[in-house]
Amino acid sequence: MSEPDHEAEEHLTAIADGEVPLQWRYDGDVTADRVVVLAHGAGTDMYAPVLNVLMTKLTDAGIGVFRFNYRYKSLGRRAPDRPAVLWATTQSAVKVAADYTARDTGKLIVGGRSMGGRYMSMVAAGDEEHAPTPVAGLLLAGYPLYPPGKPDNVRDAHFAAITCPTLFIQGTRDPMGSVDALTAAATGISGTVAWCWLPDADHGFKPRKSSGRSQSDCFVMAGDAAATWVQSQPR
Repeated sequence: MSEPDHEAEEHLTAIADGEVPLQWRYDGDVTADRVVVLAHGAGTDMYAPVLNVLMTKLTDAGIGVFRFNYRYKSLGRRAPDRPAVLWATTQSAVKVAADYTARDTGKLIVGGRSMGGRYMSMVAAGDEEHAPTPVAGLLLAGYPLYPPGKPDNVRDAHFAAITCPTLFIQGTRDPMGSVDALTAAATGISGTVAWCWLPDADHGFKPRKSSGRSQSDCFVMAGDAAATWVQSQPR
């Protein structure tokens, strides 16, 4: 799988939540029947290796992929933005993707890696201050159900408001969301829930050497599962 040209198709779009424009790119056919919006994790950007693999697998299946950077990454910072800014940027990115591909947000599948996937799920669910953003589905890769070492601090209160189909791609050794804990939490989602468990993989989808698999193998498994699931969703 070839690496994307990081500058060939990048765009900047002014958004309402601040003075920093949204940095984004789109891969695939803009008229594709299905489009996925992917948000990056806290320590990476939209070119994270796992997102590159997801993009390649999805576009190879005829699915459009919209990726973006959160503001702190566009500014070259390491620490994530404040929660309110992350929320606003996520919401804006979904709208920009809908506008660019000339469709309602309800026709988009959204999600992402770790922190980005979590914020996509919260935007889809809404809260007391924000109305839910209608989406066609959620694709959550490495959902951070709780902080490492704090399994009692579960971040799933918004799951009850999620009504769309959801795919979880999760390592079976993820210290931020065990098989049992995430399976139990997902029962609160009223939409259909699908699973892709990556054997022996941790939060970064890296398995132990003794497993006989590599991190790259797990990335490919994740990409194949994502493409198959997205293709199974209604057009």
